[in-house]
Amino acid sequence: MHMTYPKQIAFVSAIGCILLLSTLSPTHAAPPTSSSTVQTDRILQHQLEQERRRRREEEREEQRRSRPPSAPTTAPPAGVPEGECTPISSIEFNGVTLLAEKQITALKAPYLDTCMSVADIKALMQDVTNEYLEMGYITARVGLPMPQPELRNGHLTLGAREGTIDRIILEDAAGEILYQPPNLFPGMVGGPLNLRDMEQGLDQINRLPSNRATISIEPGEEAGESRVRIRNEVGFPLRARLTVDNSGSESTGEMKRTAKIDGDNLLGLYDGFSLHYSENYQEDKNRQMSEAWVGSASIPYGYWTLSYNLSKSEYLTSQTLRTGDILYSFGDSTNHTLGIDRGSRIGAKDARSPPMRA
Repeated sequence: MHMTYPKQIAFVSAIGCILLLSTLSPTHAAPPTSSSTVQTDRILQHQLEQERRRRREEEREEQRRSRPPSAPTTAPPAGVPEGECTPISSIEFNGVTLLAEKQITALKAPYLDTCMSVADIKALMQDVTNEYLEMGYITARVGLPMPQPELRNGHLTLGAREGTIDRIILEDAAGEILYQPPNLFPGMVGGPLNLRDMEQGLDQINRLPSNRATISIEPGEEAGESRVRIRNEVGFPLRARLTVDNSGSESTGEMKRTAKIDGDNLLGLYDGFSLHYSENYQEDKNRQMSEAWVGSASIPYGYWTLSYNLSKSEYLTSQTLRTGDILYSFGDSTNHTLGIDRGSRIGAKDARSPPMRA
């Protein structure tokens, strides 16, 4: 059905009511109350009802003017409701930088070359918002900028505020600011806020047993900005353990002593260190024994964790022959392992790729 210029202007006025429901507001604006939402819906419904009556009157007038004198009066088909919509042939997204062209095309497809109502436009806005949320951009907001001068030509424009990080604050349980090394959240301040990036940094902190960190997101100083606050309950950074038991082997000594010490964040880079020593022995250490040293270190960088392991061991065994001679067997080994692995967030779960070893 052809729509005249006055109808399009009236439809644009109705579209403007969407701004009362969804605007390009600051990232953490408080949600509207149920009473204000009901009032807004009533206003929108009233304007749409006025538009419906106006269009019906114009259509009757056009029919009277264009109807031949001999033509009989024809009623509209029964059961076909008249909706408030406008034909849309093109849709433009302003401010969208985090969605791929393939995603944008897929979002537009169900709505192109259709007659879109107010409800359809709101549904499209929600579809775009959901796409951001699935990717982890939880502070992104989609709105309908006004005016819409090209709407009468079938061109709809939507705008997005994708949300950025104003500041990342790391503090202890008492609220005192802690040193934040550059390797923990590299390059994230000033960039888009992605919840998976934040949670990955949180995982890097909490991988050390002495840390218990939680995260909260607060409004930033400017519209569309957010401040990330990480509160860490820091425990004592050193742990030690010493054991003695008889879990050794008969060939190298049944008695076994072990000692282990671990350290957290000793360099201030949320690094982890560990040193482990074990020894099997008998009363005569000159005839059978074994000992091993194992040291490890790890340092995070965003999603990545660099690790190094050094192990050194040696053993001595003996066997008395029938001749009374003693046959000794001994050996030692040293191993170095350099590894890097990447943690990745998938939805609410944490998955780790197999480590790369060098």
